[in-house]
Amino acid sequence: MKEVLITIAECEELVNTPGKFEGCNRYIPYYHAIMLDSGADDEEWDEDENNETVTYLFQVEEDDIDLFEELAHIDIVRFYEDDNGFVCEVKVKGH
Repeated sequence: MKEVLITIAECEELVNTPGKFEGCNRYIPYYHAIMLDSGADDEEWDEDENNETVTYLFQVEEDDIDLFEELAHIDIVRFYEDDNGFVCEVKVKGH
């Protein structure tokens, strides 16, 4: 079970106001807080000649679905921070 570091109300506020989570799904700030505290379940590194991007991966567990029912049909949540500091979710076809 993941430790809940942020409330659902805080998540909803973050995605509905200007800032790094603006326009994200409401569960992204939840996983971002976990990433900052203890790390993701896995990481994918993408390097090109200009920069390096880390995509953080989280296995969706039943406890996560209890908090965010929209995760019921998602196996893995993936996101990265772009060069401007905005958090961007990576959608995988079929998920």
